[in-house]
Amino acid sequence: MSTSERERDFDDYRDEFGVLAPIPASHGQRRIPDEGFDTGPSIGERLPDFALRSSSGEVVDFHADRAGQKAAVVFFRSAVWCPICMTQLVDLQEAMPKFRAAGIRLYAVSYDEPEALADFARHHGIEFPLLADVGSRVIDRFGIRNHFVTVDQIPYYGIPFPGTYLVDEAGLVTQKFFQRSFAQRESAEAVIDGAVGEILLGQQEPMTEAGGEHIRVTAAYHGGGGKLKFAAPGQVVVRFDLAPGVHIYGDPVPTGMVATQIRVSGPPGLHVGETVSPPTGELRLPGVDAVLPVWEGRVDFVVPVHVDDRIASLTDALSGADVPIEIRVDYQGCDDKTCRIPQSETLSLRVPLAPHVGNALAGDLAGTTGTTMRSRWFMLRMIARSWVRSPVRGLRYLLGLWMDARRGPAGRGGRSVGAR
Repeated sequence: MSTSERERDFDDYRDEFGVLAPIPASHGQRRIPDEGFDTGPSIGERLPDFALRSSSGEVVDFHADRAGQKAAVVFFRSAVWCPICMTQLVDLQEAMPKFRAAGIRLYAVSYDEPEALADFARHHGIEFPLLADVGSRVIDRFGIRNHFVTVDQIPYYGIPFPGTYLVDEAGLVTQKFFQRSFAQRESAEAVIDGAVGEILLGQQEPMTEAGGEHIRVTAAYHGGGGKLKFAAPGQVVVRFDLAPGVHIYGDPVPTGMVATQIRVSGPPGLHVGETVSPPTGELRLPGVDAVLPVWEGRVDFVVPVHVDDRIASLTDALSGADVPIEIRVDYQGCDDKTCRIPQSETLSLRVPLAPHVGNALAGDLAGTTGTTMRSRWFMLRMIARSWVRSPVRGLRYLLGLWMDARRGPAGRGGRSVGAR
C-alpha cells in the first residue's frame, strides 16, 4: 500500500486540525467544540474555590493553599490514557523553576483517581499538585465538562475540555487559555508570559538576529523548552528593538511606504497560525491630514505554530532531528526626520524535535516515548468503576473502540504511517 493510500485510509482518524490519533475523530473525546464554546469562569471573576485530594495524598484547598500568590490552574483530560496530557504535565514540571521565579503556584486537575495521579507523579517526577476530581464535581461547577462524551462512553465520561486559568493575588481570573483542538495546549512559557505581562525569551530557545544599529530584529522559537513536540504548540516570536525616536508602521500606510509584515513557513506538517500583533500607537504627519499606526521601543509579534505526526514522527526515525523554520520580515523604519529604505529580512531557525509522552493502551505511535506508569492497570480500574452506569451499551462501546484502534494508525501499519 502506498503512502498516499495509507493517508486516505486514516482520513477518519485525522481531525480538522490535522491531528492523527489512535481512534477516529468522531469519538466524543475527540470531537471539536464550536467557536465561542463555554470556558467557565470569566476574566475578572473570582475563581470558584475547591478542595480536592492530591497526588501526594493531601486534601488541597485551592485558595487557602495558594496563600495570596498568583496561580495557574490547569484542567487536563487524564494522566492514564491521554498522551497529550502526559506530555503537558511533564513540560509543566520542566518549567517549574520558571513558575517559581515568576511567583506562580501551579495546580492541575483531572477526573483521575488519586492513586493514578500519584503513580504518574512518581514515574515522571511531578512536584506540583495533581488534583483528583473523581466524579467531575469541580469540572461541572466550572461548566467545562466535555458534553460530547456520553455516559456509555466508558471510561471517558466526565472529562473536561482542557484549559488553563490564571489568577492574580486576589484570586481573580486574569487570563484563560482554551483551544478548540484537544491536542493544542498553551505552553508553560506562554502561561508564564501571560502572568508577568511580557514575553520572556530563554537562552535555551533557538534564536537568530538581523537588522542594524537602530533596528534590531530577533526571531526565536518560544515554548516547550525550546523544542517542538506534537502535543506542545509553540510560538515564533519576532522582536523589534527600536532605538529612541525610531518607529515602524502597521497597516494601513500611504502609497510608497511599507507596513510591517511577518510570514512564517516550514516543511509539510508545520501548521502556522495568524500573526498576533501588539496594539499600535498613533503618529500624525506634519502637514498631512493622516494618522498612521506605528510601533516604538520593544515590539513583539507572535506567530502560533504546531506540528502534526508528519513532523513529530521524525523523532522515532532520526536521532537529533530538527525542523527548519523560515521567517520573512518586511518593515520600514523612520524617525522624525527621515524614512529609511524598506527592508526585507529572511531569518532561519532550526528547532530541535523531542518525543511526546505516550501510553501503550492502543499500541505504539511513532514519535512517542512510552510512560512507565501502570496505564493498563488504572485504565481497567476506570472501566470497572464506570461499568455500573451503562454495562450493556458500555460493553458495545468498548468493543467498537477496540476495533477502531486495531484498524487505526496505532494498529495495523501505524508505524509506517507515522514515519512517512
